[in-house]
Amino acid sequence: MQSDHWFTTFQALAQRHADQPALVAEGLDTPLSFSDLFTLSAHLAAQLQRQGLQAGMPVRVCLPNTAWAPLVQIALAMLGTCDLPVAHSATDAELDWIGEQAGTHWLITDRPEAGHSHGLAHAHARYAKQRIHPGQLAGFEHGLHAALMQARNTPETPLFAMDNIARLPGRALPSSGTTGLPKISVYTQQARHLAHRLQCELLPVQPAPGEHMLLLTPFSHGASLLAWAWWSAGGCVNLRPGLETGYVLRALENGLGALFAPPTVLYKLLEARHPDQVCRVRVLFCGTQRLDADLYRCTRAVFGPVVRITYGKSECINPICYSQPETTDAAFLAHPDAQASCVGYPAPGVELRVVDDAAAEPAAPLPTGVPGTVWLRADHMSQGLWEHGRLRPWPEGWHDTSDRGYLDDAGRLWLLGRKGDAIKTGGYLVQLDAVEAIARAAWPHLDCCALAWPSAHWGAVVVLAWAASEASEASEASDALEASKASVGTLSPTAVQQAYAGHAKPLWPRATVQVDRLIRNAQGKLQRTAQLQVLMQHHVLQDGAYPSLVPVQEGGR
Repeated sequence: MQSDHWFTTFQALAQRHADQPALVAEGLDTPLSFSDLFTLSAHLAAQLQRQGLQAGMPVRVCLPNTAWAPLVQIALAMLGTCDLPVAHSATDAELDWIGEQAGTHWLITDRPEAGHSHGLAHAHARYAKQRIHPGQLAGFEHGLHAALMQARNTPETPLFAMDNIARLPGRALPSSGTTGLPKISVYTQQARHLAHRLQCELLPVQPAPGEHMLLLTPFSHGASLLAWAWWSAGGCVNLRPGLETGYVLRALENGLGALFAPPTVLYKLLEARHPDQVCRVRVLFCGTQRLDADLYRCTRAVFGPVVRITYGKSECINPICYSQPETTDAAFLAHPDAQASCVGYPAPGVELRVVDDAAAEPAAPLPTGVPGTVWLRADHMSQGLWEHGRLRPWPEGWHDTSDRGYLDDAGRLWLLGRKGDAIKTGGYLVQLDAVEAIARAAWPHLDCCALAWPSAHWGAVVVLAWAASEASEASEASDALEASKASVGTLSPTAVQQAYAGHAKPLWPRATVQVDRLIRNAQGKLQRTAQLQVLMQHHVLQDGAYPSLVPVQEGGR
């Protein structure tokens, strides 16, 4: 794998698709063509190289969803550096931690050096000594349009000195941090290339020239994987700074080639949509969280059978498994009441084993249909974890995903949820995802999070935290939705009993508590640990056979 691999990849796209639109994003006056996307990225790569960036060098990137995000990512790939994306909402302490684990001081960000609203207001972060603001680089001080004019007139390209970069670090991904401080998975350049080729080969539709893929979630994570595959097929990427339901629904009325919408985004779009509003999209990419059967039914009723599901992780990026629209539809139609979610077949080069939850290695796979912990190894998987600047490889290439699921007779993987989200209550194993799925079906206007509250009597009890969803607050609800809200009130015991009737008693929440807003990370994943810690500061469990939650001032401590 030559050091100019990604440079020549985007150069070929520029030659093939030339003036076709490639990128629409905040910070651009007009769409960038494929030719301009290559020219501007190469120009940026040359400037970054002058700052001292080299192949294999880890570089943290902390940027919002503007045009800078894809331009910097492409430029770093052209240089062969190791792109290490960090959520723009990360604190200074988290940036320091990630820098320490990766052993790097390099940071590309538009954030100010001190007093950042998301940070801890360090005067000088320990691991940000080599800090680059892309808008302050030579030639980019006056904006992207001026930089593009300069790059067209006097194009610059980086210098390539190495013959082979295949085994150098090519990308590093922090985990979502749902169970503690982020862990850093590191990929070789070869693994990054293989993952990209898989995305291209498994793309369910081929875009027409200029056909848009709309991306709403952070580009630095799963969105960028889809963007690169869409570009490889000649499509245009429309990158938005976040979920603007009005904008998205108007785009869907006009018709889209593709939309990347994880379940949390789907919920909000379906809530905000007027019942008579037409939505047209050729393929709806879904991932990041489990898609449950009730949400799929609602999605299918609006969009049709167009949902493509992929399963990926920080330790092994998409695709681990994939379910093309026809596979997704067949699975949900055949199993309409399934508590698990089908994520499809293993991608080429991926091995899966489902083993007993207590197993320390994937030695004895469980029979078909029996749930357990999913282990995997793959050609495009990360090498292991970076810890204090050193690589800790995966044992024998296998990785314990901590996801629970099972394989069916057709070889498809069905996911139940995270092993850490499976709790024992009164001797019964309960998946918190299943508790939330029932709540969402009963109260579609609410945002719900099931928590495991420690209990001496039960081991743990299920507590349901809830808030009015952002989409419900921002949109005009239908008469049916308004009636639903009125009937629920504050989630009385009667409302809970009606919602969970017909389901096993261990799935019933023992208490409900209203919050202003649920805690989620940048990818929209619920942060159960953080949510529980906040609630435990203000509430106490009155334990026993019939537990209840009371505010601290009433219950005392």
